[in-house]
Amino acid sequence: MNDRPTKNQVVKMKLLRKQQRKNRVKSSLDAMKQILLNCDSELITVHRNGPRRGKYHTVNILEMAVDYLTHVRKRIESYQNSKIDIHYTDDTGDQDCMAKP
Repeated sequence: MNDRPTKNQVVKMKLLRKQQRKNRVKSSLDAMKQILLNCDSELITVHRNGPRRGKYHTVNILEMAVDYLTHVRKRIESYQNSKIDIHYTDDTGDQDCMAKP
């Protein structure tokens, strides 16, 4: 009795795994697109006018994600730079780990 799969079965399993990966990627890209399109409207407006209405390719979604994350990072840096530099010391004399050095 041979427990090894046939060549045809191996090919079918590989195709099935490939299709499952593609479905996961598509699902994640769809979710990312919806999140991005519901975010900061002034940032996304540029991308809404780019591709055909409702048609976004993988590269469009990734570009939107990069732009949005860059925008968020700049906002965070701006906030951190404008924060007053106060060091909090608790009862043990240790500085708060969230305070700016």
